[in-house]
Amino acid sequence: MPDLEMRPAEWLLMSDGRIRRVVTVGTELVAYDAWQRARIRKCACGAPAIRETCGAAACVARLWAAERS
Repeated sequence: MPDLEMRPAEWLLMSDGRIRRVVTVGTELVAYDAWQRARIRKCACGAPAIRETCGAAACVARLWAAERS
């Protein structure tokens, strides 16, 4: 995804021995995959959007109606 900023890899050793990729946000560690999902653009319906909408017929119709007004 081109709009994601490049961050150096950070890793956290979990108590059960697993290694997990994390991102520091402020002073908090966040799982890398959760951080990526949070940065994905959302449609008005809540689904991931490609540009302005998710592509569903109802969402596209809503976008066209908003542009006409």
